[in-house]
Amino acid sequence: MEDAPNLIKFASVHPYVTLPQPAQRYIPEWYKKSDRFTGGDNKPVINANGSSNRGIKTCMGFLDGLTSGYIAELWQDVYVKQAPLEIHWKTDPQVMTELSPSIASIMPVPQGHHPNNFAWLDPYVIQTPPGYSCMITHPLNRFDLPFTTLSGIVDSDGILPSHANMPFFLKTDFEGIIPAGTPIFQITPFKRSDWVSERSEELAEESKRSEWLTNSVVHGWYKKNLWQLKKYQ
Repeated sequence: MEDAPNLIKFASVHPYVTLPQPAQRYIPEWYKKSDRFTGGDNKPVINANGSSNRGIKTCMGFLDGLTSGYIAELWQDVYVKQAPLEIHWKTDPQVMTELSPSIASIMPVPQGHHPNNFAWLDPYVIQTPPGYSCMITHPLNRFDLPFTTLSGIVDSDGILPSHANMPFFLKTDFEGIIPAGTPIFQITPFKRSDWVSERSEELAEESKRSEWLTNSVVHGWYKKNLWQLKKYQ
């Protein structure tokens, strides 16, 4: 008998804002259109050097990154104009704000981004079961988005206040509309626990065996033998 799923609760202080949804609903079109195998005919091949032509769709870890947890989406169109930088939207609630430069003045700015300290004005309330926290970060593997949201971990088993600030940097090469529905950050719950690290020579030897088994087939060994389905509803 399967264990009952854990329950994460979402609320919004604004009645018209879409609540965070399972991340699997936001798989980007470029991923959907990509081939499982490179080379043009989308068929598995073993090359003369012993390597295969596996594409990004054969990597379960990459897909897990895209689909884990929940996505908070932009709830209205936002217009970005460069030189001079201007950002506009039409209605409430307020989408974002610009924080004081002193807040993160020592933090390196990602290459290709404005140094301005922007923040999404998060209207959500999140609650997880006792002992669980949430990692909140830029949507994983979504380097195509015209901004980069910073990452943090919150202990979400209490009642968090609404209107939190989710800092982000805006890219310098984007001008136009960021459409409503664009993923702006990803929420992945996890159970808190204490950890201790140690060196393991046995693990290194076991890894060599796993590597040999993985390379004995063109693709799919990890998915068939180690990978576990994750469910977020």
